[in-house]
Amino acid sequence: MTDFKAKFILNFIEDNRWLYITEGLGTTFIVTIFAILLGTALGFLVAVIRSTADKNDKNPADIGVTVVSQDFVLTPAGTYMIENDRK
Repeated sequence: MTDFKAKFILNFIEDNRWLYITEGLGTTFIVTIFAILLGTALGFLVAVIRSTADKNDKNPADIGVTVVSQDFVLTPAGTYMIENDRK
């Protein structure tokens, strides 16, 4: 237990290293908030474009949705192929 205490003091307490952790958490929180706002705005924009577009025409929002939905299928498959190729 004394070894843990000494390492804890060395890594967090000395030289105010705990400030790096709190600054990092603050930065992470700010990036998360902006990512949520940007994702919500883009999702709203795509929804508006898709709902107001003519159903017979392909618009950029339909193409984007198709690409993103295919990405979720291809990413695990691509990872599987890369990992099996290394063996």
